[in-house]
Amino acid sequence: MQHRARRERAHADLAELRVSRAAGKAVDKESAESAVFEAFRTLRDAVFAANRSAAPLVLGLTEAREVQHVLDDAYREAFAGWEVRMQSRMNELAAQ
Repeated sequence: MQHRARRERAHADLAELRVSRAAGKAVDKESAESAVFEAFRTLRDAVFAANRSAAPLVLGLTEAREVQHVLDDAYREAFAGWEVRMQSRMNELAAQ
């Protein structure tokens, strides 16, 4: 009897998971981990690229505030671009 109850519960849990996936409320763990890794790798690359693009702009600047403004602008641009790419990627994944 106990075995039957566990089996029925397992079937009910599986059916609930299928409904959740179909409704877009649940995702595969491996896919989610891969998407998070990809997102943060993209962010890291954007920040490193911001450093490379800002480096020549700060040469010759003598005030810390000037350097800070250049870096702030470069990072702001990097994060804004990353946000656009992530929104696009999320839309792609939601459409699958």
